[in-house]
Amino acid sequence: MVTTASAIYVLDPTSGPVQRETPIAPGMDDLSGKRIGLLHNNKRGGQEFLDFVAELLAERFDGVEFVRSRKLDVSSPASAAILDDLVDKTDLVITAIGD
Repeated sequence: MVTTASAIYVLDPTSGPVQRETPIAPGMDDLSGKRIGLLHNNKRGGQEFLDFVAELLAERFDGVEFVRSRKLDVSSPASAAILDDLVDKTDLVITAIGD
């Protein structure tokens, strides 16, 4: 805030949201034979959810494989190393939040 003899000016250091278009990845018609990454964020209940999803997918699609990964802590984004590993080893990734 800046004060002069005749007025008070409130300065806003923020800017509006950055708008950018991000295309949606194309869907997959069939998951048979795919390698699916399961990324757990370390919250309570997340691992159980991912185990359940893996069980359902294994029953429905032949030959699916799962690559499991875990964030180092709940409050931080997944590291570049974790994401790069999932990109290199999987066809798609499912992530879950617990609680």
